[in-house]
Amino acid sequence: MIDNRFTEKDLSDVFTFEFEKPKFGLLGKAKKKSATCKVEKEVNGELKTCSFKTSEASAVKSFNLWRHVKRNHPENYAALVTKKDQEDEANQKADAAKRRSSGSLKTSGEKIFCGASSKKKPKIEQTKLALYLKSSKVTVTMDANTFREGLMEMVCLSSTPLTTFGLKNKGFQKIAGEMGRQLGVSMGHDAVRHLVVSTAESGRKELKKALEQKLCYLKMDAATRGNRNFLAINAQYYEEGKDKAVLKTLDIIDTEGHHSSSYVKGQVKAILEKFGISEMQVLSICVDNAANMTCAVKNVSEDNETISTSENRDVDRTEAILPDEGTKGMDETELNMGAAAQWVNDPSLILPTWLHEDDSKVQLMRSGIHTLQLAIWDGLNKEHAKKFLEKIRQVVVKLRTPSIRSVLLDLHGVTQSLDTGTCWGSTFAMIDQLLVFQSYCEQVAAAGTRELKLTKAEWDEVKNLRDLLAKPNQTTMNLQAVAVTPGILMKEWRKLSKFLQENGGQIAEGILSSMQKHEEKLFDNIHFLAGVYVDPRYRILLTSREIPKAKEGLLDIARRLEKQNLLLHLNSAKEVEENKTQQKESSAIKFAVSESSHPSEIGCSQTSVSTVNLFERPSLRCLQPSWGNGDNSSINSSEDDDFEKELDKQERRRRVSAIHNCNEALFERNFRDDCEVMESIGRLKVKSVFEAIHSYPHRIQAACRIASSMPTTQASVERLFSALKLILNDLRQTMKDDLIAAIIFYRMNYE
Repeated sequence: MIDNRFTEKDLSDVFTFEFEKPKFGLLGKAKKKSATCKVEKEVNGELKTCSFKTSEASAVKSFNLWRHVKRNHPENYAALVTKKDQEDEANQKADAAKRRSSGSLKTSGEKIFCGASSKKKPKIEQTKLALYLKSSKVTVTMDANTFREGLMEMVCLSSTPLTTFGLKNKGFQKIAGEMGRQLGVSMGHDAVRHLVVSTAESGRKELKKALEQKLCYLKMDAATRGNRNFLAINAQYYEEGKDKAVLKTLDIIDTEGHHSSSYVKGQVKAILEKFGISEMQVLSICVDNAANMTCAVKNVSEDNETISTSENRDVDRTEAILPDEGTKGMDETELNMGAAAQWVNDPSLILPTWLHEDDSKVQLMRSGIHTLQLAIWDGLNKEHAKKFLEKIRQVVVKLRTPSIRSVLLDLHGVTQSLDTGTCWGSTFAMIDQLLVFQSYCEQVAAAGTRELKLTKAEWDEVKNLRDLLAKPNQTTMNLQAVAVTPGILMKEWRKLSKFLQENGGQIAEGILSSMQKHEEKLFDNIHFLAGVYVDPRYRILLTSREIPKAKEGLLDIARRLEKQNLLLHLNSAKEVEENKTQQKESSAIKFAVSESSHPSEIGCSQTSVSTVNLFERPSLRCLQPSWGNGDNSSINSSEDDDFEKELDKQERRRRVSAIHNCNEALFERNFRDDCEVMESIGRLKVKSVFEAIHSYPHRIQAACRIASSMPTTQASVERLFSALKLILNDLRQTMKDDLIAAIIFYRMNYE
């Protein structure tokens, strides 16, 4: 340890300092530029001055200078310490003599009189506050649930291995073992593992309940960690009350090396069934451009089963809602109740025709970031750019040799990186770092290292390439944000295209051409275009060809919402009917009517459970057949006339079709009117699209919010795999699948 008694004067006796000229004349302070050791040492029988010389950085650090003296000149250092001890002893004697002469120091046999009293006052020492705060025992207020939450956070958030909770870990048992015993919480390896798995299972049940009858989007990706292959799936949906899209991790699966599209499709269907999500609830699935992923999404809806519960029944849908001979003379309220009772038994008998059509297929959404990276790589793989990048990589490879890496680390504190195809923006990072080492490369190249030689024109081209790739790199960073709505992706994509078009050059034109080629597939999703359409800030970016597709996507969301709402009403009505039957209070069904929940209103909430009046327009009275005069009474009274019954059935079918067509026409007319109102609002200066939706017609707000909640990238799944890298490290490769899934589920859904 260096003696801290040494002063600046003692340092000047050992070193010779060279100072810079003060910047402010005589008032400025001179800065040490270098320090040279002037201690002489014997070399081969001759005294020579030490050759140690420091740079500017080390010259201002006296500790480093004294360390050199102590290590390389121990005799001189010992002499300096001895000299310092003698000086200190002399100073102490001088101070004691001074105090004695002033009467402040009492020697043996002396008495000092201070005022009238000859007794010395006792010395009062101040008690430190820390003595009152410290204690040998502590009392901790803790309940069992909080203790379990702490264990869960240790395992899932802090990546604490389960071996920490074993009985062999004496340190942890001393700290928390007694607390766990008092609270009745088991802390063994198996007990904590069971706690993690069971807690995750409870969370899955809560998430399944939250996703019930909700329209949602999926994001999925595959990755390799260690020697294992994984498939992860996230769900994103709009949650009322938060006024934003909510992201939840559904599951992560060890694929055991299976990567085919059929296997991926099977796993997706299994996870949807696990969480009770019907395929009609899934609007789109966002994946990267891998062939197996895109093919799996396209094939998800191939074998969809219909939602209707009466699809396999041989029932005439018109018979349930049309009056027969027995209804003659009943008023409209009784007819409505009778039809409602039959609707409870089978809703498909009276629902609009488009609710029976199973044309709601899962749409494919390609990741915006991954598509952009493919476009950039395509542009950089053009002949001119490819040759130039190969020359740059030769320089970079030379800079990454161990001898040069150590020099760069001393000079700049960083080393040179090499681009990789799996790392977004790695080419830009490589070129940007190379320009930091330009001066070093020029100096070493001038000394004869040909591998680092680039001409002035080539260095200028490197700068131009860095400036060109800076904009795509910034766009990539922007798209990695959490809340990237379809409108934001469209804005970033079109803004980058405009920049490349204005910049010019072979590389810029190559990237722009590739972006235009990928744009057709990237924007080939009606729900994505609907998300851009409902965003008043960026709706103007849509072309005349894209606007009809955007309206088609928004209409599809509105109709799916209507299906989900009618199914909710069905379940509610069935519960009422079952309760009435069990209690035997009445044989008639009391069916509440709500005008605000009419099927023609396309913007009702997903969570609304109010019943629907399907018989308001047109009235059921108009469906009653003409009973005719006395000439026809004999025919109607004949129940054996099959031909007349067939004619009546065809007439009822015609009238039901007319009612359904009327409802569909009203539904679509309201939708068109609401779209016109949205378009008339124009651009709004708002922070988010959800803020702007409040100014839209109430009927269409729910569909607009769901369209705006669509994910445009699967960056959240990439973050999941980054977390998996911390959990499944080299020492934990044998972790079981259920424990991995439980830890990931808790960690990614933790709030």
